Amino acid sequence: MQIEAILSAEDLAAMVREVAPLTIHFGNGDRLGLTDPSEVTLVPDAGLRVVCKGSVQWRLLGIGVPIALNSLEVLLRPEIVQQSEGNALVFTIEIVHADLSGIPTIIDNKITEVVNKALEEKRVELVWNFTETLSHRFKMPDAVKPLEAVLFDVCGGRLKITREALILAIEFRSGVRHGLVS
Repeated sequence: MQIEAILSAEDLAAMVREVAPLTIHFGNGDRLGLTDPSEVTLVPDAGLRVVCKGSVQWRLLGIGVPIALNSLEVLLRPEIVQQSEGNALVFTIEIVHADLSGIPTIIDNKITEVVNKALEEKRVELVWNFTETLSHRFKMPDAVKPLEAVLFDVCGGRLKITREALILAIEFRSGVRHGLVS
């Protein structure tokens, strides 16, 4: 058995605009701010591309240095991950390109690399454990004894990304639980 959740490019763009502005804190005063999303598009087989403005505050030589970002291209990469609690849809964030105000490209690239490493180390990600959310036991009424429950357990999922939508197909196993006959 399978169900599909289809998130259109327009739905995802609306969600991103609702979330902005967003600040990601790394500790020690280091942070990345994302504001004013101007372009939100799906990139087939990759993720959700967001072009926005932003800022970085990073400690250099013990001093928090704020840097304005003229333009920031971020990729939200979804993947299905098997975790101890079940299957999860995980979105990680990666800076693809940053245009820092008044900074040469070589330094833009180095700061982008440092921030991406921090995003990975801090595991800055959005996680939805859909196994936990969607697996369910339907308790049956006493009138249908010895049938105790009907079971629907998530057993996997697949993800497809097109220009038009992010499609999550969730696979289920079904079964029944019998109680004792009285």
